[in-house]
Amino acid sequence: MKSKVPVLTLKGSPHQIGYDHGKKARPEIEDNLEVYFRRFKSETELSHDVAISRAAKFLEVIKEVSPDYAETMKGVAAGSGQEILDVTALNVRYELMYSQFSKIGLKPMPKTFGCTAFATLPTAVENGHLIMAQNWDWIPEVKGLFLKVRNENGPDVLSFTEAGVVGGKIGLNSERWRTPTTSQTRKNSALNRSWTRSDCPHSNVIGEFRSSWMGPFEPDKS
Repeated sequence: MKSKVPVLTLKGSPHQIGYDHGKKARPEIEDNLEVYFRRFKSETELSHDVAISRAAKFLEVIKEVSPDYAETMKGVAAGSGQEILDVTALNVRYELMYSQFSKIGLKPMPKTFGCTAFATLPTAVENGHLIMAQNWDWIPEVKGLFLKVRNENGPDVLSFTEAGVVGGKIGLNSERWRTPTTSQTRKNSALNRSWTRSDCPHSNVIGEFRSSWMGPFEPDKS
C-alpha cells in the first residue's frame, strides 16, 4: 500500500534544505500554523501576538545553540511564504503550550491511549532484519511528513516530522543516532531535535555500539 504521508527529499545548505521544505510543503505548513495558533488560543489562552513574542525569545536561544537549525527555519519561512516568528512558534509549539499550561493549569482532558511502539528481532523476521515501528497519536488535523535530508553541515537524516518543523520527531541519522519522540523531549523539544538532528557529539561512538545489533544505516543517496 502506498503511503499517503508525503516524503520530501532535501539536500544542500541548512537554508536550502529549509527553503525546499517550505516550498514543497507550503499548503501543509499553512494548515499546521492555523491548527496550532487556534490551539494556542483555545487551549492555552495564548493570543497570536503573545505566542510570537515568546517565540522570538526562543529564536534567540536557538540561534546561539544551533545556528543551522535557526537558518533552516528561516529557509522554511522563505519557501512557504510565512513569517519567521510564525515558523519558530510552530517549532517551539510544545514549549509554548506546556509552559502556559503550568501557568493556567491543565484543563481536564478525556482519557486517551498513547503512542504504540514495537520491535521484532532478526530471528523472528523472514528477511533477517531488526524491525522497529511506532505510531503517532496526536491531533488528526496536523499534517505530517517524512524527511530524507542530505546535510552539508552534518549527518544525513531520515525522520518523521510535522510540516514546517525542522527537526525530526522520530527517526535516524547517518551516524545511527535515533531522534527522540516528543514525549521524551516535551520540555525542550526544539532544542533536543536540533541536538539529535545534527549536533550530537557522541554519535559516532553510539553508532559503533548500535551497529552491533542494528546493522549499518544506509541513507538514500538520491
